[in-house]
Amino acid sequence: MKQPNLKLLFYCCPEVAIMRIAIFAFITALSAFLLGAVAQTQATCPEPAHRQTDSVFVVRQHIHAAMPGLLERYQVPGAAVVLVQDGEPNWSHGYGLAIPDRQIPVDPATTLFQAASVSKPVTALTVLTLVRQGRVALDQAILPQLQGNTGSWRLPASSYSRDAVTLARVLSHTAGLSVPGYGGFPPGTPAQSLLDSLHGAADAGNTPLKVVQPPGQGFRYSGGGYSLLQLLIREWADEPFATAAAHRILEPLAMTNSRFPTLPSASPPLAATFNDQGQRAPARHFTALAAAGLQTTATDLARLLTLLMPGHRGEVPGRGVLQPALIDRLLTPMPHSDNDLVLSGSRYGLGMALYELDSGRRLAYHPGDNLPNWHNLIAAIPERRVGLVVMTNAAGGRALRKDLLCLWLDALNEAHPEGRIGGGCASVERIPMQVIGET
Repeated sequence: MKQPNLKLLFYCCPEVAIMRIAIFAFITALSAFLLGAVAQTQATCPEPAHRQTDSVFVVRQHIHAAMPGLLERYQVPGAAVVLVQDGEPNWSHGYGLAIPDRQIPVDPATTLFQAASVSKPVTALTVLTLVRQGRVALDQAILPQLQGNTGSWRLPASSYSRDAVTLARVLSHTAGLSVPGYGGFPPGTPAQSLLDSLHGAADAGNTPLKVVQPPGQGFRYSGGGYSLLQLLIREWADEPFATAAAHRILEPLAMTNSRFPTLPSASPPLAATFNDQGQRAPARHFTALAAAGLQTTATDLARLLTLLMPGHRGEVPGRGVLQPALIDRLLTPMPHSDNDLVLSGSRYGLGMALYELDSGRRLAYHPGDNLPNWHNLIAAIPERRVGLVVMTNAAGGRALRKDLLCLWLDALNEAHPEGRIGGGCASVERIPMQVIGET
């Protein structure tokens, strides 16, 4: 900018000189301010999301790029994946086909899957609502807490103390109970009553529920224990188990496509499932709803995970459904709960398996496997407010979910326990950072 001859202006026209001096000073100051602001903005602006190595964008990239290959490798017709970020469901995608012979794609928000043992965390949370109300106590024997309106069934006497079978031990599979899991009933076969199943489950080798090892002394996975919880919930909530779970957990979390049905939904929206030979097989139904009967979508299960963590708007764990202290108890390993449910070296809390990552953060997870071949997984790192849901409809889903867990942990820069996952993980490669479409 050319400076004026101030001396000449001052002598010839002092008023004009003063005005021009003021304008020149203002323009000079304004230029300096704007240049400084630009420099400060350049210095403090965060990097774009695609450059942040710990962003949801990177996690999406890894999973979205890997999923088509995983479906092909493990011969899985369809899968739904949802991510939780900052305490809320953030991204979802359907892969492959829910109904291959009708070319119906998987939609993570509307395609129904059997959640299988992922039913157990919902059951555990339902029990904790009764604890919150003071109706039952975690560390007291479970039998005296039944109201007595249970027909002719009682936990059979054994050489082990039934008084040591506490509610917390049943929730954590440390009560020493029998009946690991249930096969369910094929179409046309009526399900048993709950009391008959407790006497001897027809879809579990006619095995009665009983104490078969010292309570509190070790982990013994027991779907039968969750049938006992189903009875407890029915008695203390004073309504059918499915209704109580809906009123206390599913509805408050807006899990609008989730329920515990006595019979599977029509297909669609229920995904088709396939036997070990790749042939389509009909969905089964269950007496043991609390252990294996949840029917849901991947998007709904992501909402369930949010209950375990804070939200980005200041929400606390429990989200008003449960107190944070009860969520903390759920995520605290029970004594003698060491297990290899999916990750070798895991422990178990009140309805969730727990694994300590190399970072010191705690991974909470639960697999789900129903016949013929529903294979699912939910996982969360509550401290980081992140989560993963994957639901599949064929035998290969069991291996797919392990690889996806490794990919997810790798994308989060959490050292994944590759050597401690049964069967190992597929090699995890960094994905080129390119924009990928998403739903």
